[in-house]
Amino acid sequence: MIKKILILGLSSILLAGSMINCNQKKTDEKFVKIAEQTNAHLPMTISPGISLEKAEAVSNKEFKFYYKLSDKPNISAEEFVKNAKPRVIEALKAANSPDIKLFSENKMTLVYIYNTNEGKFAEIRLSPEEYVKK
Repeated sequence: MIKKILILGLSSILLAGSMINCNQKKTDEKFVKIAEQTNAHLPMTISPGISLEKAEAVSNKEFKFYYKLSDKPNISAEEFVKNAKPRVIEALKAANSPDIKLFSENKMTLVYIYNTNEGKFAEIRLSPEEYVKK
């Protein structure tokens, strides 16, 4: 499950990065465009049991990714976040992607929301200080 989360975070960021239009002038327009272009290709299976359902530019400081877990994990939401968050951060730091640079330059908070058939299961919120390479 942890490997899936790691792949999930990295895949989402790389997907968003491949859709950036650098000619846009306003930062928030760039992120709205990323969300629109990403959503045009969704839902997308990230790995067995996990799909990316929606991307949302909430503001010029927050971008959300909504995932669907086909099965509720056998651990609590707190344990899920505790195990997955460091791995997602590792994947973001390891990725040499222009989208991560764009997110960090604009001090974007990245939010990963994991839903099951029962509703919201867990949320991972990353500040730019957490995912920027040091």
